[in-house]
Order: sequence, then C-alpha cells, then structure tokens
Amino acid sequence: MKKLFLGLFISCLLGQANAASFSEVGDAGELINTAQVTTGSGPLTSITGSLIDLGQGVDDIDLFEIFISDTSVFSVTVTSNFFKDDGLAGDNDSTLFLFDYSGVLAAFAEDIDNANGNYLPQFNTGDVDFLSNGTYFLGFALYDTYPTFPVTDPLSGWDRDPWEFQTGAYTLTLTGTQFSVPAQTSSVPEPTSIALLGVGLAGMGFSRKRKSPN
Repeated sequence: MKKLFLGLFISCLLGQANAASFSEVGDAGELINTAQVTTGSGPLTSITGSLIDLGQGVDDIDLFEIFISDTSVFSVTVTSNFFKDDGLAGDNDSTLFLFDYSGVLAAFAEDIDNANGNYLPQFNTGDVDFLSNGTYFLGFALYDTYPTFPVTDPLSGWDRDPWEFQTGAYTLTLTGTQFSVPAQTSSVPEPTSIALLGVGLAGMGFSRKRKSPN
C-alpha cells in the first residue's frame, strides 16, 4: 500500500513537471520587454490566450517569448471557438509574427482563406527552417496590424488599422518548441505539490498503522 501511494504521488508530480501548455497571465505585452515569458518544463505544445478590448478602439496584441528547439519542424496553428461567445468574433482575420531575440521581425503569416471561411493564420513545417534554433518572440494580432516600419529594426511599436475589430479567446498549437525559461526548482513546494505531499504522507501513515501489531 505504501508503494502504491508513493507511486501515485510521484506520478502526479511528474505530470505537473511535464505540463506542455502555457496560459496567458493577465494580458501579454506587445513589445519585446513586455512580452510574456513562457515558463515550464519539457516541450511547449500550446499557448492559450485572449485578445481583449484595450479601450477606445485599440486592438490587443499578444507577444510570447518561446524557445524554438528545431526550426525544421516548427509550426503554429491557431484555433478559436469563433462560434461561441468566448471565441474571436467576426471573420477571424488575424496575423502571426515571429521576432528574433533582438526584436527584429524574422517571419510572419497572414490569414488563410479557405472554403470554410477560416481566416486564421498558421506557420507550416518548413516555413522558418532557414532560421537558427534559439529564443524568439511569437506575436498574435488582428489583421492589418503590423510592426512599425522599417521592419528591419527591432520592434518599437505597432501600426494599427484592424479589420475587423475582434476580441476573444484563442489557442496556439506549436511543434518544435520548448518553454523559454525552465521551471525553477524551489525548496518550497507549490501549494498543489504540498497538498499532494500531504495526501501521500497520510496514505503511507495509514498503511503503517494498519500493519502495526495490536
């Protein structure tokens, strides 16, 4: 019984450590120094976020720091529940941007118009295989919103003329990427880990109690 509780406890912790998704915290910034840094362990396979209304018709731009471990298989696919209230409204026109570590635009992908009316952009495998592995900044913005020119300079701002204005949740599904910053190993467990530890210890104590002679 003790081995069973210990095994379950370790499995839960390993499951946390190998979490492959990152969720936007608050609102990710739109410049290199305000980009949201993805923190975790192992491969980064998805980012969930939301474009919000910044007020006065200003559209939201989300920037995430990621690490591309293999540019030859790097890809990004965007999905959104645009038929639901929490998904992107309108026709989903949007654009993906990829900036290098210095903030210079390395690649971008505009909306894809297909028979289903899906205007969400994507990076396909092989699109950026000319780049080197390393730290990059992945941006998601509405259509007709672009970095301030000249784009050969580090990102300093955005030219906004979105059509049409949208807000809503989205998910970026990635391949060939890892978290930008590995999860820190701390001597103080996170609250969830503490709870799991308590369950594990309680289970082991219960097992010992049952085996104790009367």
